Amino acid sequence: MPQEQERIYEWEVARIGDESPPIQVEVTADMIREYMRVCRYDNIPEGEDLVAPPGMVFVYAPMRRDQTIAAAGYVAPEQAKTNPRATPYVGSQVTLYRPVRAGDIITSTTKTHAKYERRGNKFIDFLITAYNQRGEKVAEYIYTCLWHYAKGQASPPPGGNGGRSGNR
Repeated sequence: MPQEQERIYEWEVARIGDESPPIQVEVTADMIREYMRVCRYDNIPEGEDLVAPPGMVFVYAPMRRDQTIAAAGYVAPEQAKTNPRATPYVGSQVTLYRPVRAGDIITSTTKTHAKYERRGNKFIDFLITAYNQRGEKVAEYIYTCLWHYAKGQASPPPGGNGGRSGNR
């Protein structure tokens, strides 16, 4: 039986609108306190009526790029069995709409939002949108990945970004 060709989410097949299945995360007071402890906040509050810090958006609305790619029937370039390559994170743009409190149940999805070129480099933006249990939008952010380096630029080794980082 012939082996099936691996389907890699390359620039040419990435479609605007590809979307992950929704995921739900219940935000608890303990989760907020643990986030604050790990981030080395001073004066972590007690009690149950806590508001999630802004950076916690990446916890209660995780970027699920691999699930988005899998839902489209592909694997991410980093997960390819043959010739894996990195698609490094290069920046985010976050918008917070409402406070997220202990007890909220957050439902979020990730979707392929935009593809564009800059100075020969190819980028893909993923849009993560989060709603609370009342259907109110609480946050969204764009997570940008460098999908292909411009010809002549050094590309990072497979599975990493060679220690480079930057903003778009």
